[in-house]
Amino acid sequence: MTNFHAMDMTRDKLCQYIKKWQTLIDAHCEAKTQDGYVLRVFVTAFTGRQPGQARKTSYAQQQQIKQIRKKIVEIITKEAASSSLVDLVAKLNHVDQFPKQIINASKFIYPLSAAIIRKVKTLKKPKFDIVRLNELYKEQPVRAAETGRKGKGKAAENDTTETKNLLDQ
Repeated sequence: MTNFHAMDMTRDKLCQYIKKWQTLIDAHCEAKTQDGYVLRVFVTAFTGRQPGQARKTSYAQQQQIKQIRKKIVEIITKEAASSSLVDLVAKLNHVDQFPKQIINASKFIYPLSAAIIRKVKTLKKPKFDIVRLNELYKEQPVRAAETGRKGKGKAAENDTTETKNLLDQ
């Protein structure tokens, strides 16, 4: 059994989003969950060319960048304050949850082509409680295939019969 520590995006996935002639907007904020965890969330947003755009570049002005950062921080802190750590990690792992909210909230400031959750760090954890950790794992039953052990079911019987057949040949 484990608890959430951190998550990070790989460098090659991040490099897929970086292009020339656009503005890269980095934002970070500290978000506190309902169950007492404090997380630092790093978000990167990218401006991009819109359909029918004549200009070659898609640069945002400094004031627009500040407003977009403010929207990102607002969205992340609001979502974290209304959910527990398990729910928040599920939302962060869902590819479209936060990016769509960020893009929709900032489209009136400056249109974004993409927004990604780049990194999440755990800054502060509540006092360790084994009962709470066990509650997290009660909801999800652990199957024998996930633990790496073979059960004494049909799969184990099939494996032994297959090995006997191979030995007989």
